Amino acid sequence: MDIFESEYCAFIKILDSGVKTSKAYIRQKTTSQLNDEEVYNQKIVEKAIKTQTGAYMVDWDNINIIDSESGEPILNSILVEPIVKDNNVRAILYLSCPITQKEYSFNELNFLNALGSIIFPII
Repeated sequence: MDIFESEYCAFIKILDSGVKTSKAYIRQKTTSQLNDEEVYNQKIVEKAIKTQTGAYMVDWDNINIIDSESGEPILNSILVEPIVKDNNVRAILYLSCPITQKEYSFNELNFLNALGSIIFPII
């Protein structure tokens, strides 16, 4: 989380039967405990599962925070990377942070892909 400067980090384990998630492990930067609240965009996760490719983007759909000074929504920058094993997506790595803090690029996606390659043998 600290390497990517993300506010939320989710490890989403996928069932063998398709795009349904079996368990999402979500952690917020400010707490040391796992969070049960779903803070990821399900449409982005489903697209990553179907295409089996990672992506970096701005989440225009989920606007959860409004800037108290300007009244404008604070959008999130998203990194999503599927972990593929035997041509099936086994898990999704999902990172997000406010776009005012950082906007993810191809470099972070490439690094997340490398981390996913390290993680996939233990899934």
